Amino acid sequence: MPVLHERPASVTWAFASLAAELAEDGTTAEKVEKDHASTYLIGKLNRARLRTKMRGLPADDNIEEHKLALKEYEEILQYGDRNPEVVDADVNMSMELKLCAEMVGLLPTKLARLAKRRSR
Repeated sequence: MPVLHERPASVTWAFASLAAELAEDGTTAEKVEKDHASTYLIGKLNRARLRTKMRGLPADDNIEEHKLALKEYEEILQYGDRNPEVVDADVNMSMELKLCAEMVGLLPTKLARLAKRRSR
């Protein structure tokens, strides 16, 4: 496995297996088998987290990664809305969905701050 801090492209490579679970147009799958739902959603959640933690990117790339993270968090919430069973004891993703809702509320402010810093 590549060292993730060497270049952002390695992040994309590290999550290539997750892409196999995505719908053909790159969006979140409508439904994943219940046995795999937790793994699938945690993978998407981790990818969104990584997008906001990459350091040393040019300002435009950093903003783009944050936008993609916001989109990912929104897709996770939409998946939870379409599949309410993800909060059941079997899958137990209620805390993760709360985290996603919080990030959807916070990231627009951070994006505005990043954009303002870029324009200086």
